[in-house]
Amino acid sequence: HNPHQHAACRALLAAYPQIRQEAISLLKVDRRVKSESGCGSGEGFASYLSACLTAGDWADVGLYYNARRNASNAPRAPFTSELLRSSHELRTSATSCPFGSAYFSLLRPGTRLSAHCGPTNGRLRAHLGLVVPRGDCCIRCGDEPPRQWVEGEVLLFDDSFEHEVWNLTEHPRVVLIVDLWHPQLDTDTKRLKALQVDGDREVYKGIIHRQEYQITTERGH
Repeated sequence: HNPHQHAACRALLAAYPQIRQEAISLLKVDRRVKSESGCGSGEGFASYLSACLTAGDWADVGLYYNARRNASNAPRAPFTSELLRSSHELRTSATSCPFGSAYFSLLRPGTRLSAHCGPTNGRLRAHLGLVVPRGDCCIRCGDEPPRQWVEGEVLLFDDSFEHEVWNLTEHPRVVLIVDLWHPQLDTDTKRLKALQVDGDREVYKGIIHRQEYQITTERGH
């Protein structure tokens, strides 16, 4: 997937310097950043990823989970949290997604997460490279060859396909992960049909009712 074709990815790229600096400052202030229940990927998925861990350690700082803002973590990353909340492009295409998340992801040296799959093909996952060490630090998705993250670039993929990540260097890797609505779900009607859980539909209806972004039309946006 070409991230430059997605307005939300372009918004992330435009804010890359500020996001990167905030991530670095966050990690310097809290060197004991760790994965906490419901912090980033959600309690259930965090446990799932822990089961995929074959070596090393990973951590996250969650800003959004299932279209809900993490108010307790917002002060830790005020610029990025506010960007996700207020940017029209990100609110429309990313943080309004009830089966999506947004979080800083730290992959510590010597870490490998074995092959796993996301829960739905109704989204795409964006990785904004923030701190990427040289060497064997890659992601493999589906049958594609492994790819390395690049600082200041977005790697966009469908995480419903089997994928694995590893950092076999001596330095940490940090990315901002943001889930986007699949581009084929470009209207509210299509999105509501794609939401199979009643609670998710109610969350999205609430977003529409509060007019937290310009409501999409059948012509898309």
